[in-house]
Amino acid sequence: MTPFQTALDVANRALDHCGQDPLGPLGFNEQSKKARLMGRLYNNLRRSELRRRVWSFSTMRCVLRPLTPNTMRINPTLWSPTTTYFIGSIVSDAWGVTWVSNIPDNINQEPGNSFAWDFYAGPLVVFPWTQPPANSPPPTAYWAGELVYVAPGDGTYQVFRSKINANAENPSVPDVWSPTATYNKNQIVIWPGTVPVTVPPTPQPPQVLYMSLVNLNTNQQPDLTSAVPWNAGVTYAAGQTVRGSDGFIYSSVTNGNINHNPVADLGTNWLNTHRLAAWASDYSPTRGTGSFNWLPVSCQLTAWDPVYPVGAGPDVQSQTLNAFDKPANCLREAPFDPRAGSTSYLGASWGLLYDDYKYENGTIVSWKVDPIIYRFVSDFVDVRKMDPMFLEGLAWRMAYEACEPLTQSVEKLKVISASLNKFMGEAGIVDGVEQGPIEPPVDDWIACRG
Repeated sequence: MTPFQTALDVANRALDHCGQDPLGPLGFNEQSKKARLMGRLYNNLRRSELRRRVWSFSTMRCVLRPLTPNTMRINPTLWSPTTTYFIGSIVSDAWGVTWVSNIPDNINQEPGNSFAWDFYAGPLVVFPWTQPPANSPPPTAYWAGELVYVAPGDGTYQVFRSKINANAENPSVPDVWSPTATYNKNQIVIWPGTVPVTVPPTPQPPQVLYMSLVNLNTNQQPDLTSAVPWNAGVTYAAGQTVRGSDGFIYSSVTNGNINHNPVADLGTNWLNTHRLAAWASDYSPTRGTGSFNWLPVSCQLTAWDPVYPVGAGPDVQSQTLNAFDKPANCLREAPFDPRAGSTSYLGASWGLLYDDYKYENGTIVSWKVDPIIYRFVSDFVDVRKMDPMFLEGLAWRMAYEACEPLTQSVEKLKVISASLNKFMGEAGIVDGVEQGPIEPPVDDWIACRG
């Protein structure tokens, strides 16, 4: 049997268990009773089985911060096959599932059917990054994966995702090009950096922003390894250079050189320098600029004015609890440390502390003022990355629910029920489901004595 790739594969496996023929090329859109039944069952039972246990493939972590008056909310745009996305772009599919691009120049790669997209389980709210005044405490340090936005005040904004932990760099300030650094495609640098002052002063090259056109870009000086794209309507003189559609730099060998594509007219009007154009100063502004430790993210933001639960409010109110927004595609909380116990209190057999999380109005309410490292079970949908034991168990669960409507066989239902329990139990044994004790919080009396 080929590996499960789509929801249809799981549904057909369930039909196999029921002794039914698989669905045809139309899949769930087939005009048949079993197609309609499988279409209704799949997502509901997938979500139910994910929520029932802490499956390792669907368990995520996300850093949550208390909501502020300036919090913005991500409004993912619907994926379009004609739009070019780059790393970090956040979109939604037709079913409302959020995805994030993991490759540059991502075009016509449908989320869920292409490895160019990852299931997104990060924050749905974005906080402003602000430069602290001089002689004040350092800026907030962010965890990897956190989102911030920078807004100059003219109605525009740029969103960034932290690539490292303890990140206190200004996300909107591009790095100065370094000959020893290795850059990847779409990263932005400024060249030259700090221009030395000479006496007497001499003409200095202008500082220009460049975008890397290639991966593994090392020691390629931007002003020497960049060229503008060839334009059919421009007349070039001998010695002028352009960037061809194949990425190489071409030099004109004739004057009055117009409407001769260098890739196709090699040797007559153009000479291939055999040097890749490593940098471009004509990059698309939608890709943004920023620090090497921040990734520009393409996503739409909308103003958010949440209705806080009674007793909670924005972080500027010291007399109320704080509210934290749940991550994208969150189903339920997962144990933060199911194998804790190495730091148990004296006289106690466990070591976890209480948390005061309450779930109200779709938010997490807590007295905490620091970021929460929230561990949760996600509403995971990418079949290709699900545990095979989970998928086999899900197929048996679908078969159990579909058996009576499709077969009216009591004996077959008993067989499927036994197989369902067997496969779900085996999934736990092979560690498809998180194992280990989930310890209760330490008793207050013991904690007080400790």
